[in-house]
Amino acid sequence: MNVRSSNNKVSLLLVMTTLTLLVCLLLSTSCCSKMIVTSFKSQSNNSIDNNKYLPVIIMHGFDGHIHMYQPIADYIQEYNPGTNVYLLTVDHDMDSVIKAMNEQLIDMENIIFSLKKENNFTNFHFICHSQGGLLCRSFIQRNQNHGVKNFISLTGAQFGQFGIPSGMRLYPFLQHVTTEEAYLILYTNLLQKVFSVANYWKDPHHLTEYSKVSEFLAIYNNETNTVDYASKYKFRENFLKIDKFIITGSPDDEIITPYQSALFGFYNEKEVIVPMENQTMYIRDLFGLKTLNNEKRLIKFEIPGVKHSDWLSRKSLFLQCILPYLY
Repeated sequence: MNVRSSNNKVSLLLVMTTLTLLVCLLLSTSCCSKMIVTSFKSQSNNSIDNNKYLPVIIMHGFDGHIHMYQPIADYIQEYNPGTNVYLLTVDHDMDSVIKAMNEQLIDMENIIFSLKKENNFTNFHFICHSQGGLLCRSFIQRNQNHGVKNFISLTGAQFGQFGIPSGMRLYPFLQHVTTEEAYLILYTNLLQKVFSVANYWKDPHHLTEYSKVSEFLAIYNNETNTVDYASKYKFRENFLKIDKFIITGSPDDEIITPYQSALFGFYNEKEVIVPMENQTMYIRDLFGLKTLNNEKRLIKFEIPGVKHSDWLSRKSLFLQCILPYLY
């Protein structure tokens, strides 16, 4: 594609983007909804000591709907009855798509600290799915008093995304764009402000542009060329306050691309996977991942045959990857 035709395509796509996002904004209902969290607690036995287990906060992913996370809440009550479980619905559904990640992070912080104050608890376990996994990690990294004990990231977009799954093709501005062309619109100021995936799109062929324009992932992976965010927010000190970090991923995940991103691996410029242990972020221990691993506090599950949403409903996965870390 020559420069002129490329520029014309980008201009057209940006017009389509603007129109699409305006429609999405009109359809979004969360702006007028007062429900930002739903709580579940077993009422079957009044003699149960509700302080026996730490509270659990569950954070949704991209275009997440509350019903998707109900099975986990039910499993928790089945095996750890009396646990206070909070399903965050802040910035759910369409807002998780058309709202910048930094805005979503601030909203999530506000509701979590309000929950802790209103319900008189300090510590809790975090279960976060997909895009939510990245949000939750960022919350821990930048907050000294986060209170997270065990952080369970279910196929989180931890190291970025470089693939357009079929669900994202529903948006007109992505219907006729290849993965290799996507940076042309996702790295624009407009998309960085109004499309969440743009904030963690990581094109291995355009890392210079990524480090300059990414308004979220490059910050929390400390991959910008301007500010040492790891030092500014004390990423390592804050993150090492957790007890354990559980990460999950599957080669059969149809959404996270590459799936190794959920396990802190990613493509190099030749689209060959560089595993977590060879990433600069790990080698320099920028937020404590290497320390957690050396201390056996990083638990990794790489399980074949698991689709993206299976982590939320398959009981065998709950028993293997989640329940042992709730206390």
